[in-house]
Amino acid sequence: MGSMKNLWLMLIISMAIKTGVSYQHLEAPIPSPSYKDYLTDCAAKLHPKYCADQTYFDIFYGNETTSEECCKNLHVGVGKSCTDNLIKFVLASSPQFNKNETQIWRRINQIWNGCI
Repeated sequence: MGSMKNLWLMLIISMAIKTGVSYQHLEAPIPSPSYKDYLTDCAAKLHPKYCADQTYFDIFYGNETTSEECCKNLHVGVGKSCTDNLIKFVLASSPQFNKNETQIWRRINQIWNGCI
């Protein structure tokens, strides 16, 4: 019986050592350099700067209204794929937005569909 307890104890210790006990805060994955370049290019397409600011605050906080000019720039300059990938990246790397993810996607769809 004693040897069975020792076996279980050794198994548990072995598993703890192999897997490690972690109390670290998990960070969002760092994008690969090519994906980061892609996202940077996407973000740079939304100009002038006030359009980038206006659209960001409209999407993520709901406290701005994206103007018609900025909305058209989002459509023509940035495009749907770039816009969606930028939003996915911000959501993955900024945990403060997680609780509002549904609202954020609703807002971007309203912006996107509102100026077609």
